[in-house]
Amino acid sequence: MIYSDILLLVIGLGLLWWSGELTVKYALEMAHMFGFSMLFMGFIVISVSTGLPELAIAITSIYTGVHSLSVGAILGSNFSDIALVLGAPAFFIQTLCIGDEEYKESVFILGLSAAVMAFVFLWGELHWWSGILLILVYIGALITVWQLRRIRDAAHSYVEEELKPEYEPHEAGWLYKLWIVIKLLLSALLVWLGSHLSVSSTVRLAEFLPWSIETLGETIMAIGTSLPELAIAIIAARRKQYSLAIGTSFGSVLEQGTLILGILALFSGNSILISQFRHIAPFMFVAFAIVGYGIIRREKINRKEGGALLTLYIVFLVYEFFYKV
Repeated sequence: MIYSDILLLVIGLGLLWWSGELTVKYALEMAHMFGFSMLFMGFIVISVSTGLPELAIAITSIYTGVHSLSVGAILGSNFSDIALVLGAPAFFIQTLCIGDEEYKESVFILGLSAAVMAFVFLWGELHWWSGILLILVYIGALITVWQLRRIRDAAHSYVEEELKPEYEPHEAGWLYKLWIVIKLLLSALLVWLGSHLSVSSTVRLAEFLPWSIETLGETIMAIGTSLPELAIAIIAARRKQYSLAIGTSFGSVLEQGTLILGILALFSGNSILISQFRHIAPFMFVAFAIVGYGIIRREKINRKEGGALLTLYIVFLVYEFFYKV
């Protein structure tokens, strides 16, 4: 049994990486055809797609009554999506830069995500009405980002600068645009499938480990559900699509902290205790501070900040597995 789970984990990770390549490829062409910025694509389209594992876990936990696993996975994944998803490409690939036209969106999303997490941790308990409030915050964020977004000009010069040599200038008809959207959705579905294989095999392997379900949710499940974002961020950084990597990370953090956590609170039937997860808060807000410093001060996340994020994440894992009571 353990060997089959290891095999499934390897297959899931391979599928995750391949589908991540496809997702970035079709996201680039879709952005070109519709004039969307890379940050907008990451925040809206890709983050929603890669958030499917967290949503699936939340829905499952509603029916099984294991809310602590889902809450731990959501909060742990939020920390992973900042520290690991941005730290790894910034440290191992290259500096993640934000363009001037996307600066306001980035600061707004990061600030709102930090404010929402502060509310959740300080309140300590989520009821059905706070679930509705979190969902409304997410809807409001989508509307605000849509208004703040900067539509890029899909002229010949833009194509030569950012999309060459993959795409040649062309006038796309509506059938071709529809086909690109379908391929993007199918590649996102493959991302979800790869994540599902990775997470399910990891959970079965975790049965042999001597830790609580909360710890497993905050670490193993969180890492597993963050794999789609991590794969896409690394691939986007390799292709110099930095805004796509940052938008995917920020979008996932906000979506999980508002929409998914809100759905869990709204339909759980009981209040959800957050106080038992407050030990994650110091790590999460230090990660927010590191990323915020880089973006606000220099409009980039460089190797030093990437190394600081990865170090913070390693410290978090050591604390979770060896020091948490």
